[in-house]
Amino acid sequence: MTAPAAAGPAPTGTISPAGLASGPRLEQGRALFSARCQSCHALPEPGRLSPEAWPGEVRGMSRKSGLSAEQTTLVAEYLTVASREARRR
Repeated sequence: MTAPAAAGPAPTGTISPAGLASGPRLEQGRALFSARCQSCHALPEPGRLSPEAWPGEVRGMSRKSGLSAEQTTLVAEYLTVASREARRR
């Protein structure tokens, strides 16, 4: 029996003193989220959905927004981390 395949690289980054996700991949995801998602609707609060729910939500929306597979992964990573942080507060 083989181990399940990883869903992709784990988000890399740190938590800044303000409690916000940081790191190159997370910053790219945040920037894409702000720029691309806002073009169609108001930006949802990351804590609105569980960290586990965001990847599916982002995949569904990526078709409408024209995000590439890599961009979709970046946005999902950002929202997953931001949702975890929001739920800790």
